[in-house]
Amino acid sequence: MAGEPRRRGADPARVSLSELLALGRPAASLALGGRQLPGAAPPGGFVSPLRGRGMEFEESRPYSPGDDVRHLDWRATARSGRAHTKIFRQERERPVFVWLDLRAAMRFATCGAYKAVLACRMAALLMWVALRHGDRLGAVVFADDGHREFRPRRGRLAVLHLLRYLAGHPIWRGGRRYTAVVPEAASDALERLSRVVRPGSLLFLLSDFRGLDEGAARSCLASLSGHCEIFLVFFFDRLECELPPPGRYRISDGRQHMALHVAGEAMAADHRRRFAVRRKRLQDLAYRYRLRLLECRTDADPLIVLQRGLGRRPLFRR
Repeated sequence: MAGEPRRRGADPARVSLSELLALGRPAASLALGGRQLPGAAPPGGFVSPLRGRGMEFEESRPYSPGDDVRHLDWRATARSGRAHTKIFRQERERPVFVWLDLRAAMRFATCGAYKAVLACRMAALLMWVALRHGDRLGAVVFADDGHREFRPRRGRLAVLHLLRYLAGHPIWRGGRRYTAVVPEAASDALERLSRVVRPGSLLFLLSDFRGLDEGAARSCLASLSGHCEIFLVFFFDRLECELPPPGRYRISDGRQHMALHVAGEAMAADHRRRFAVRRKRLQDLAYRYRLRLLECRTDADPLIVLQRGLGRRPLFRR
């Protein structure tokens, strides 16, 4: 994966408000899917996956008892010799939610920038493009010691409020240390997300998904995927998927130091297997619940990851 270009003044170990604000310009290259209808002004104006009476024609199908006779498709009826009715897709508002992992395990990288830094940059890009599309924006930001909810709001002030919170989050302060991953933090935040989102929302889950309870994740994702469009964005470092050649390596966070001893090929193979299992679990979740899975390595550019991932198809089919 291509290395992330070093932005002027960008710190690989933390984010700043000025950096997150500057991402508003490159965010203009992104699209969250759907389209604004002619003459429609924000808010709203996106095509909803829910069918019903509306302005956007969806398809014609054979007439069924109870269909509105005002929507008979006379051309299709004349061609087929059988009564057909028009189906429309409703124009509805679409909230955008960002579920952002800022646990201690996200403060890690051997190249590029910390996973937490890239996740915050990606979250900022999504917030700016949501603002440009006139969407309401909500978020659930969680760490090892709890989470913070942001109810969906529209407008520039809502984006600025979230960006200020991310730039000032306690994860960037020195002296805060956690000795182990707290699995309940991610599971609790995911359960909370399932309670606050509305049908038709667009969800982005940004995490390394380390320690996530698979049973809880399946339950929440099964509920959410029935009425929301969901993206999983998996952040990882190259050291997590592939160990360096055998030897002893020094690792530091700038304050503490430790040694990594790679014993040989057997250890490296077991390491690769463990990461492959972790990745496969995410792929299985995505396949089972029809989610989109994107991967972002710590030496990647979040903008390019989103451009490739969001550009493959419109999120809401016309």
